Formats: sequence, structure tokens, C-alpha cells
Amino acid sequence: MTKYNLEIICNGCGYGAGNCFCAIDWTKAEVTSFPSCNFCRQLADFDAKITLPAYKGIWSYMCRLHWEDMTNQQLGLGKGQKLVLVEGAK
Repeated sequence: MTKYNLEIICNGCGYGAGNCFCAIDWTKAEVTSFPSCNFCRQLADFDAKITLPAYKGIWSYMCRLHWEDMTNQQLGLGKGQKLVLVEGAK
């Protein structure tokens, strides 16, 4: 049986998630407007990977409540990002 290891690679420097040396802050993602939470339709605060067993590995826009309930509350490359408005966006 073949076993595969999934490694997340930084788009900026090409290094793996634990070895990224570029100046990109992987805990934030800039948006021009906030999308809706995929679970309750409130404005989303995060784009993150769900860690619940039934949905493990699926990425979703989430409000703070669903982010706290459905993730391990970690931010960074391959984990999740806090959504922030691009400077000058309304």
C-alpha cells in the first residue's frame, strides 16, 4: 500500500508550512467585502479548515461562533485565516 504525506507549501517562498521564511502573515487574508458564514449566513470572520470528524479537512467561511465550535482555533498556513478588509474597501 502506498502512503502519501500531504505538505502545505508557501506560495511566496516555496518552503513547507513549518519552514516558511517569507514576510507573508498567513494568519490574515485580505478581502474586499466580507462573505457570509457558510453555516448561518452572518458575516464571516474566518476562512478556516474544519476539524470536526464528520467534516474534517473541508474549508469554509465561518462567523466567530462557528469557528470556535468547528475548528481548533488555530490560524496560519494550512489552518485558517482571519478575514480583514483591504485598505480602502467599504
